[in-house]
Amino acid sequence: MITLPLSPEQRTVYWTVAVCDTYGSVRRTTGLHSASAARHQHAYWSVKQSTARVELTEHTLLQTRTVIPFEDLPGPGEPTPLPDLPAGAQEVKRFFQFVRALEDGSLTGFGPAVLPASDDVRCFYERTVRNQEGAQAVRVDVSTLRILNITLTLYTRELQLADLPDDDAASLTGQLETAGLHWVPVPGNAGACRRVPLAD
Repeated sequence: MITLPLSPEQRTVYWTVAVCDTYGSVRRTTGLHSASAARHQHAYWSVKQSTARVELTEHTLLQTRTVIPFEDLPGPGEPTPLPDLPAGAQEVKRFFQFVRALEDGSLTGFGPAVLPASDDVRCFYERTVRNQEGAQAVRVDVSTLRILNITLTLYTRELQLADLPDDDAASLTGQLETAGLHWVPVPGNAGACRRVPLAD
């Protein structure tokens, strides 16, 4: 459950370990939620004879969430504008999500975790209103629905094993749950996205 007022920015950190083998292939772990897990993976792969090198990357995800009224959404058929890619960032994504405002002032999720564009927001809202009369409908007071405007900005940096923080570092999952969120992987084609161009 998300509690109002929304924190303007949520910062989460996780790590990946890339294993480059002597045959030229590269394998990368999924996001590791603690420094000790990153150390373990690094130690495990470093001693393998087939390992040419092990690379450690720190990922910092900044998430901003604001409530946005319908009238501030991009117009029908218009693309979702993105903020400029901040200096040092690799990627920025923007999408929307519906939440319900509860009597105690908190917000709780409602509907899809990712609505990529304003047209998707309008379509889901209209379908929700229309379906309230159906026998199988999920009943909701549509006057309690709010739209969250969510921006994710990803920063990455290569680091050495000694640069990892101590094992008391909070996990990605723990930080998100503390903020009332649960980690939802955002598919590459979900929402508007701006990335650093790949080098030639």
